[in-house]
Amino acid sequence: MHWNHRQMLKQALWALALWAALSWGPTSARAADGQATVRTDPPSVGMRVGEQATLAIRAENVENLYGAELHLRFDPAVVEVVDADPSKADVQIKPGDWLKDSFVAANRADNSAGKVDYAVTLLNPAPPLSGGGVLATITFRAKANGTSALAWDKVILATREAKEIKALAGDGAIGVSADAKAPEVKAPVVAQPATGSAPANAPAAPAASPASTGPSTAMLAAGVGALAFLGALAFLLFAVRRRNRSGT
Repeated sequence: MHWNHRQMLKQALWALALWAALSWGPTSARAADGQATVRTDPPSVGMRVGEQATLAIRAENVENLYGAELHLRFDPAVVEVVDADPSKADVQIKPGDWLKDSFVAANRADNSAGKVDYAVTLLNPAPPLSGGGVLATITFRAKANGTSALAWDKVILATREAKEIKALAGDGAIGVSADAKAPEVKAPVVAQPATGSAPANAPAAPAASPASTGPSTAMLAAGVGALAFLGALAFLLFAVRRRNRSGT
């Protein structure tokens, strides 16, 4: 059977186009499908007794954010929250600079129970925010040697229409010791949204991202892209060789 050179070249170019789409596609997909997250930044710190450290609560990959409700737990036997505004009642944390000119509906740190409750919302006519930034900062003081997990009881992100934005919560940890060594925690540690079942003094074991449990879509697409490229190359070489032999 005789092959049509033009048809063979078309097939080769089509295969090359397929390879390009598969190779470049995953990057765009990852950017578009980036999962919204809330985590402590840095995720892990080390201190000596009496020292202080400030951690940011950072949101990332969020679209159309208008309000946030955060509930974080820590071990009150190991660390305590330093009041960010002593002029007000209760112990406060510091609002972040991302939600500027916002209304803080709740701001209380309970150093007895080891809880931080914080809620903030933008007000009309402020537009919603997309991207990432610091929602709040917390300064901790080390009280005694040990490790305190920073575990999320609840993380709620919402749009202006009060629709919840699905987000993952990244737990953190604070280590207090003579050598001020930070606990071994991956950065960022991304876990499924917390349900409140973990104790406040539980070890801050690295939690796996959902993507780490098996081959990712990007990896699979890259493999298919490589096969497509090899097929395209074979088509192209075969077409050129046939054309050279025929002298056309």
